[in-house]
Amino acid sequence: MLTVEVSREPDRARIILTGELDLGADDDLRAAVAAALPAQRVEVDLADLAYCDSSGVNALIEARLRLREQGVPLYIVHPRGLVESVLRVCGVLTELSDPDL
Repeated sequence: MLTVEVSREPDRARIILTGELDLGADDDLRAAVAAALPAQRVEVDLADLAYCDSSGVNALIEARLRLREQGVPLYIVHPRGLVESVLRVCGVLTELSDPDL
């Protein structure tokens, strides 16, 4: 199960994911990305995400591409444990991370 919270700051929106990002949760991420706009940048906080499978990775990539078309960068922050390992093995950890952090 995935829990999603969207918060806003003056210069960014933050999507906080808790639980599991898998096949059944990609619609939740899409809705959160839509709710985060308008924003200058979107950060997806993975600190409390316990699990992410390939469909979850795909959902993050699709969200980034969708926002990029609108000129809004999307970055992941605080990946940990299994989630960080999955993103690294899939070859997208560096691509999705903010190069300035």
